[in-house]
Amino acid sequence: MDAQAVITGANFVSAETGRLVLVTNEGNTRFGMAPVDVHIALVGIEKIVPTDRDFGVFLNLLGRSATGQQLTVYTEFIKGPKSPEQPSGPNNMHVVFMNNGRTDVLESKCREILRCIRCGACQNVCPVYRQASGHAYRSPYGGPVGAVLSPLLFGDRFPELADLPKASSLCGACNEVCPVDIPIPDLLLRLRDKAKQEKVYSPGAVPMSGARP
Repeated sequence: MDAQAVITGANFVSAETGRLVLVTNEGNTRFGMAPVDVHIALVGIEKIVPTDRDFGVFLNLLGRSATGQQLTVYTEFIKGPKSPEQPSGPNNMHVVFMNNGRTDVLESKCREILRCIRCGACQNVCPVYRQASGHAYRSPYGGPVGAVLSPLLFGDRFPELADLPKASSLCGACNEVCPVDIPIPDLLLRLRDKAKQEKVYSPGAVPMSGARP
C-alpha cells in the first residue's frame, strides 16, 4: 500500500486507440494500481492488435482456452491515468514497448510463435510439461510454447536452451488445443534442425555423442 509505482504487462494493446487490456483471475493488477501514483506497463510488441473491436475476439479466445470461461473474472480496459472523478488510481502512466529479440523472431522460420496469446492451453495438455513442470524449462516461458519461444527470444543463450525443443514427444496435442493455431510441433522440428545445422549439442546429448554419425 506504500508503493509509489506499479509495473504491469498487457494482454493486448489497440493500435487504434492505445487502450490496454489487462486480464487476471485474482484482480492483482487492479489492487496494485489503486494506491500508487505511477503505472508502468511493459508490453511486448507482439501484443498490439489493430482495433478495439479485435479485443472481443481475443478475450473470448483467452478465457475459453485458459480456464474454460467466456470471460475472465477481472478484465480491465486502460487508456491512461485516472480521470478527475475517479477516487483512486495512478496520476501518471508510461507504456514501454519491448522488442527484446522479437523482430529477430519475426524474421525467423518460427515467426508463428509470436501469435501466442499466453492462454496456457498447450501446457495443460502437454504430457512432458505435466511431468517436468515449469522449472525444467529454465525460462519464464514453460511448456511447448516455452520450448519454442525461449531459444528464440534469448538468442545469445541458444546453445544453453537448444535442448528444450527436444523435450517433446511431438504428439501434436499442443497444436490441437491452440486457439490461434500455432504449429508448435513443426516449430520444434525447425529448432531441432537449427541446432543440428549450427552444430549445437545440449549437455544432455553429450553421453550419446559417440553414437552420432
